[in-house]
Amino acid sequence: KQWYQRRVRGILVVNKPASFPIHTTGRFQYNTLLKTLELRLGYKLYTCHRLDRLTSGIIVLLKNPTKAKQFAALFRDHEVAKAYLALCAGRFPDTLGCSEPIQRVCHKLGICHVNREHGKPAHTDITRLHYDKESNTSLVLCKPKSGRMHQIRVHLAHHGHPIPNDPIYSRENWARKSTTEFSEELSRALFATDDIKIAMETSVKPEPASDEASKENEPTEAVLCGEPISNPDISAELLSTEMIDDVKKTEDSVSSGEQTTPHRVSGDGIKKTSEISLTPSGDFLLGDKIYKPIPQLSREPGCPECETTRLAPHPDDLFIYLHAIRYELAGGVYTSALPPWCKREWVP
Repeated sequence: KQWYQRRVRGILVVNKPASFPIHTTGRFQYNTLLKTLELRLGYKLYTCHRLDRLTSGIIVLLKNPTKAKQFAALFRDHEVAKAYLALCAGRFPDTLGCSEPIQRVCHKLGICHVNREHGKPAHTDITRLHYDKESNTSLVLCKPKSGRMHQIRVHLAHHGHPIPNDPIYSRENWARKSTTEFSEELSRALFATDDIKIAMETSVKPEPASDEASKENEPTEAVLCGEPISNPDISAELLSTEMIDDVKKTEDSVSSGEQTTPHRVSGDGIKKTSEISLTPSGDFLLGDKIYKPIPQLSREPGCPECETTRLAPHPDDLFIYLHAIRYELAGGVYTSALPPWCKREWVP
């Protein structure tokens, strides 16, 4: 009940937690916002807009499907005043209006970028509310005038101030490559086949010979359905983001002490399995994060799915610094509380 912001005239306004998908998608069947609320309230609900799974904040739900279509038309026709809080890298300008067109590079995975030639019109007004010197981050108020996918995330990244914990648009590849190079690389990697499978092939030995040592310093080659990808940094990492529910498996070697054993691991936040080490307690260590394996209820010899260790996500991988704070539509104004990552003194 702490999610409910307001219930009036058949409208239910909810403060959606991060990492909670709105409706059934991919591997999420029942652990969704709609299914959870319908089970608790005892009646069916209808959506009129969306938020990304890792984004928190206001969601407007309706009990009547006809009214839901009317509200959806308001969002489609840009008649809704929306405001979001975001934490971005660096010192953001006092104010900025971004009108860069946005193109969806891959429809299946929902990856977008700025493309002035083929992108759709998009505009976001951004105002800096606070700059934190210690973390070198800025709290900004974003007011999108259109509703393109990942619009705020893309516009912030395009201007060199990405959301620090954004699993897609905060990567070095985004800033390092031009939009044309970025698009071409993704197209080669993502449109090769509908059945996306990526295998990271690594070989780690305790005392390699001189010629083998030189090979270890070479970049790891990513293979997409048998075809090498020219830049594995882009393809391998982007193919392991939170939207990819249909990636089959990531094959790699997981090191345990000085030994390296073949292992298959999968989980949110796992971007480079070659950097995962197995701890004595049976957990998996990636950087300073510990991932715990999800217990298997049954196991069948020879089953590829059973040979894959699924890791529970780390809490830091379950959200991004983006929160829908205020919506104004159909004569109503709906606001939510500040997200946990936003300090009260940061907001004027």
